Amino acid sequence: MKRLISSAERRLIRLQHYFRPYTSLTLSLSRGLKKPFSLQRTEKLKARGRQPRSKPTKNRAAPRSVAQVQLETIWRTLQENYFPERKDLLDYQVIWSKRRHTATLASCNVYRKRVLVASAMNQTLSVEHLPALIYHEMCHAVLGEPKIRKGRRVIHGKEFRALERQHPDIPKLNTWIKSGSWHQAVRKYEDGK
Repeated sequence: MKRLISSAERRLIRLQHYFRPYTSLTLSLSRGLKKPFSLQRTEKLKARGRQPRSKPTKNRAAPRSVAQVQLETIWRTLQENYFPERKDLLDYQVIWSKRRHTATLASCNVYRKRVLVASAMNQTLSVEHLPALIYHEMCHAVLGEPKIRKGRRVIHGKEFRALERQHPDIPKLNTWIKSGSWHQAVRKYEDGK
């Protein structure tokens, strides 16, 4: 004769079904069943006297290159010259991007306090425009989160443009971008790789 299952027991069975993938490892180990492959491999390596490879951590500091130090120096110098009262700008991390950029020179994330600069900017054709570009991103950091007008984010509004005009090399940077030299720099960078 079948035993009737109460609604509480049915709910418990459903919950166990949903969480089975997470508890299968502990259940299989307690029942003496075959261990997952990753645990088998780790135990074999330890038995041979070798250490398993550790996964790289995200916070591991990479060795800083000369170009990286150059970026940080430019950021610090611009902060001292244009925004000396804003010490919070020194918390920003200015780094070269590892990704291939074909349309973006740099980006500023005000939430993560990070500025990414396209790697193609690290060459003789474009390095003279680096301070103006980093100043542009610093303006984003100073203004913070973009304002929303009529349901759209205003990233380069009047306030931003007024702040950006304080740097003397911004018109030269804009001319360089509009003339298509940015794309030439990207192509030359990719050919050199």
